[in-house]
Amino acid sequence: MAFKIIVCAVLAYFLGTVQTAIILSNAIPKQDIRNFGSGNAGTTNMVRTFGWGLGALTFIGDLVKGALTTVICGWIGGDWCMFVGGIFCVLGHVWPIQYGFRGGKGVASTFGVMLAINPLVAVITFAVCLIIALITRFVSVASLFGVAAFFVASLFMGRLAVALLFLVLMLLVFFTHRDNIKRLLNGTENPFFGSKAKAAAAASRSKPSRNLK
Repeated sequence: MAFKIIVCAVLAYFLGTVQTAIILSNAIPKQDIRNFGSGNAGTTNMVRTFGWGLGALTFIGDLVKGALTTVICGWIGGDWCMFVGGIFCVLGHVWPIQYGFRGGKGVASTFGVMLAINPLVAVITFAVCLIIALITRFVSVASLFGVAAFFVASLFMGRLAVALLFLVLMLLVFFTHRDNIKRLLNGTENPFFGSKAKAAAAASRSKPSRNLK
Protein backbone atom coordinates (compact mmCIF):
# COMPACT_ATOMS: atom_id res chain seq x y z
CA MET A 1 0.00 0.00 0.00
CA ALA A 2 2.86 2.37 0.83
CA PHE A 3 4.29 1.88 -2.67
CA LYS A 4 0.92 2.67 -4.25
CA ILE A 5 0.61 5.87 -2.18
CA ILE A 6 4.07 7.01 -3.27
CA VAL A 7 3.23 6.28 -6.91
CA CYS A 8 -0.02 8.23 -6.63
CA ALA A 9 1.71 11.18 -4.95
CA VAL A 10 4.35 11.48 -7.68
CA LEU A 11 1.91 10.83 -10.54
CA ALA A 12 -0.68 13.26 -9.18
CA TYR A 13 1.86 16.02 -8.58
CA PHE A 14 3.17 15.91 -12.13
CA LEU A 15 -0.33 15.68 -13.60
CA GLY A 16 -1.16 18.74 -11.50
CA THR A 17 1.79 20.65 -12.94
CA VAL A 18 0.19 20.57 -16.40
CA GLN A 19 -0.79 24.25 -16.51
CA THR A 20 -3.70 24.79 -18.89
CA ALA A 21 -3.51 28.60 -18.64
CA ILE A 22 0.22 28.78 -19.33
CA ILE A 23 0.04 26.32 -22.23
CA LEU A 24 -2.92 28.10 -23.86
CA SER A 25 -1.58 31.62 -23.36
CA ASN A 26 1.83 30.72 -24.76
CA ALA A 27 0.30 28.85 -27.71
CA ILE A 28 -2.44 31.25 -28.88
CA PRO A 29 -1.76 34.88 -27.89
CA LYS A 30 1.88 33.76 -27.39
CA GLN A 31 2.15 35.65 -24.12
CA ASP A 32 2.58 34.03 -20.71
CA ILE A 33 -0.53 34.73 -18.63
CA ARG A 34 1.69 35.16 -15.57
CA ASN A 35 3.02 38.36 -17.10
CA PHE A 36 -0.39 40.03 -16.80
CA GLY A 37 -2.88 41.11 -14.17
CA SER A 38 -2.60 39.16 -10.94
CA GLY A 39 0.16 36.96 -12.35
CA ASN A 40 -2.00 33.94 -11.58
CA ALA A 41 -2.23 31.04 -14.03
CA GLY A 42 -5.94 30.48 -13.56
CA THR A 43 -9.37 30.98 -15.07
CA THR A 44 -10.14 34.44 -13.68
CA ASN A 45 -6.91 36.01 -14.87
CA MET A 46 -7.29 34.32 -18.27
CA VAL A 47 -10.80 35.72 -18.71
CA ARG A 48 -9.72 39.21 -17.68
CA THR A 49 -6.65 39.17 -19.91
CA PHE A 50 -7.50 37.06 -22.97
CA GLY A 51 -11.29 36.71 -22.89
CA TRP A 52 -13.99 34.18 -22.08
CA GLY A 53 -12.97 31.60 -24.69
CA LEU A 54 -9.50 30.92 -23.32
CA GLY A 55 -10.81 31.38 -19.79
CA ALA A 56 -13.43 28.65 -20.27
CA LEU A 57 -10.87 26.31 -21.82
CA THR A 58 -8.58 26.93 -18.86
CA PHE A 59 -11.31 26.05 -16.38
CA ILE A 60 -12.25 22.90 -18.28
CA GLY A 61 -8.64 21.79 -18.63
CA ASP A 62 -7.87 22.26 -14.93
CA LEU A 63 -11.14 20.58 -13.91
CA VAL A 64 -10.48 17.56 -16.13
CA LYS A 65 -6.97 17.33 -14.69
CA GLY A 66 -8.32 17.11 -11.15
CA ALA A 67 -11.03 14.61 -12.08
CA LEU A 68 -8.72 12.36 -14.12
CA THR A 69 -6.08 12.29 -11.38
CA THR A 70 -8.68 11.35 -8.78
CA VAL A 71 -10.09 8.52 -10.92
CA ILE A 72 -6.63 7.11 -11.66
CA CYS A 73 -5.48 7.20 -8.04
CA GLY A 74 -8.76 5.71 -6.83
CA TRP A 75 -8.32 2.88 -9.32
CA ILE A 76 -4.74 2.28 -8.14
CA GLY A 77 -5.47 2.04 -4.44
CA GLY A 78 -8.92 3.14 -3.31
CA ASP A 79 -9.83 6.04 -1.02
CA TRP A 80 -6.46 6.64 0.62
CA CYS A 81 -4.60 6.73 -2.69
CA MET A 82 -7.32 9.07 -3.92
CA PHE A 83 -6.75 11.22 -0.80
CA VAL A 84 -3.05 11.52 -1.60
CA GLY A 85 -3.70 11.98 -5.33
CA GLY A 86 -6.20 14.78 -4.89
CA ILE A 87 -3.92 16.73 -2.57
CA PHE A 88 -0.79 16.32 -4.68
CA CYS A 89 -2.64 17.21 -7.88
CA VAL A 90 -3.68 20.56 -6.42
CA LEU A 91 -0.20 21.07 -4.92
CA GLY A 92 1.26 20.49 -8.38
CA HIS A 93 -1.19 22.98 -9.86
CA VAL A 94 -0.35 25.67 -7.30
CA TRP A 95 3.41 25.05 -7.22
CA PRO A 96 4.51 23.48 -10.55
CA ILE A 97 8.22 22.68 -10.54
CA GLN A 98 8.74 23.20 -14.28
CA TYR A 99 7.19 26.68 -14.15
CA GLY A 100 9.24 28.00 -11.25
CA PHE A 101 6.58 27.00 -8.69
CA ARG A 102 4.20 29.70 -10.00
CA GLY A 103 0.83 28.25 -10.98
CA GLY A 104 -2.85 28.77 -10.21
CA LYS A 105 -4.92 28.80 -7.03
CA GLY A 106 -6.36 25.31 -7.25
CA VAL A 107 -10.09 25.98 -7.42
CA ALA A 108 -10.92 24.37 -10.77
CA SER A 109 -8.76 21.33 -9.97
CA THR A 110 -10.54 20.97 -6.61
CA PHE A 111 -13.88 21.05 -8.45
CA GLY A 112 -12.53 18.29 -10.68
CA VAL A 113 -11.65 16.16 -7.66
CA MET A 114 -15.20 16.47 -6.32
CA LEU A 115 -16.66 15.83 -9.78
CA ALA A 116 -14.88 12.47 -9.82
CA ILE A 117 -16.02 11.58 -6.29
CA ASN A 118 -19.61 12.89 -6.34
CA PRO A 119 -20.78 14.45 -9.61
CA LEU A 120 -24.15 15.54 -8.17
CA VAL A 121 -22.57 17.54 -5.34
CA ALA A 122 -20.06 19.05 -7.76
CA VAL A 123 -22.70 20.17 -10.28
CA ILE A 124 -25.04 21.60 -7.62
CA THR A 125 -22.20 23.45 -5.91
CA PHE A 126 -20.96 24.83 -9.23
CA ALA A 127 -24.43 26.18 -10.03
CA VAL A 128 -24.69 27.81 -6.60
CA CYS A 129 -21.22 29.30 -7.01
CA LEU A 130 -22.23 30.85 -10.33
CA ILE A 131 -25.22 32.49 -8.63
CA ILE A 132 -23.02 33.75 -5.79
CA ALA A 133 -20.51 35.18 -8.28
CA LEU A 134 -23.27 36.98 -10.17
CA ILE A 135 -24.82 38.40 -6.99
CA THR A 136 -21.60 39.45 -5.23
CA ARG A 137 -19.61 40.09 -8.45
CA PHE A 138 -16.62 38.43 -6.76
CA VAL A 139 -15.31 35.11 -8.10
CA SER A 140 -13.12 34.78 -5.00
CA VAL A 141 -16.22 34.70 -2.76
CA ALA A 142 -17.82 32.01 -4.94
CA SER A 143 -14.60 29.98 -5.00
CA LEU A 144 -14.18 30.06 -1.22
CA PHE A 145 -17.81 29.12 -0.74
CA GLY A 146 -17.42 26.24 -3.18
CA VAL A 147 -14.47 24.57 -1.46
CA ALA A 148 -16.09 25.08 1.96
CA ALA A 149 -19.31 23.51 0.64
CA PHE A 150 -17.34 20.53 -0.67
CA PHE A 151 -15.85 19.96 2.77
CA VAL A 152 -19.25 20.15 4.48
CA ALA A 153 -20.75 17.76 1.91
CA SER A 154 -17.85 15.34 2.36
CA LEU A 155 -18.69 14.99 6.06
CA PHE A 156 -21.96 13.28 5.08
CA MET A 157 -20.42 10.81 2.63
CA GLY A 158 -19.27 8.39 5.31
CA ARG A 159 -15.73 8.16 3.94
CA LEU A 160 -12.98 9.40 6.25
CA ALA A 161 -10.39 9.76 3.49
CA VAL A 162 -12.75 11.92 1.43
CA ALA A 163 -13.58 14.18 4.39
CA LEU A 164 -9.90 14.64 5.20
CA LEU A 165 -9.13 15.25 1.53
CA PHE A 166 -11.56 18.15 1.28
CA LEU A 167 -10.50 19.55 4.63
CA VAL A 168 -6.93 19.79 3.33
CA LEU A 169 -8.03 21.15 -0.07
CA MET A 170 -10.26 23.76 1.59
CA LEU A 171 -7.39 24.96 3.77
CA LEU A 172 -5.06 24.99 0.76
CA VAL A 173 -7.45 27.05 -1.39
CA PHE A 174 -8.08 29.47 1.47
CA PHE A 175 -4.30 29.84 1.75
CA THR A 176 -3.89 30.58 -1.97
CA HIS A 177 -6.69 33.15 -1.66
CA ARG A 178 -5.21 34.86 1.40
CA ASP A 179 -4.60 38.11 -0.53
CA ASN A 180 -8.14 38.01 -1.92
CA ILE A 181 -9.49 37.55 1.60
CA LYS A 182 -7.52 40.56 2.81
CA ARG A 183 -8.86 42.67 -0.07
CA LEU A 184 -12.41 41.49 0.59
CA LEU A 185 -12.10 42.51 4.22
CA ASN A 186 -10.58 45.86 3.22
CA GLY A 187 -13.16 46.47 0.49
CA THR A 188 -10.49 46.65 -2.25
CA GLU A 189 -11.13 43.37 -4.10
CA ASN A 190 -11.69 43.83 -7.86
CA PRO A 191 -15.16 42.67 -8.97
CA PHE A 192 -15.44 40.22 -11.84
CA PHE A 193 -18.59 41.76 -13.33
CA GLY A 194 -19.61 45.35 -13.96
CA SER A 195 -17.86 48.56 -15.01
CA LYS A 196 -15.11 48.24 -12.39
CA ALA A 197 -14.43 44.73 -13.60
CA LYS A 198 -14.00 46.00 -17.18
CA ALA A 199 -11.56 48.62 -15.96
CA ALA A 200 -9.60 45.96 -14.05
CA ALA A 201 -9.53 43.75 -17.14
CA ALA A 202 -8.23 46.59 -19.29
CA ALA A 203 -5.54 47.32 -16.73
CA SER A 204 -4.49 43.66 -16.59
CA ARG A 205 -4.00 43.57 -20.36
CA SER A 206 -1.99 46.78 -20.49
CA LYS A 207 0.25 46.35 -17.44
CA PRO A 208 2.72 43.58 -16.62
CA SER A 209 2.12 41.70 -13.42
CA ARG A 210 3.60 43.20 -10.28
CA ASN A 211 4.40 39.66 -9.17
CA LEU A 212 7.20 39.43 -11.70
CA LYS A 213 10.75 40.00 -10.54
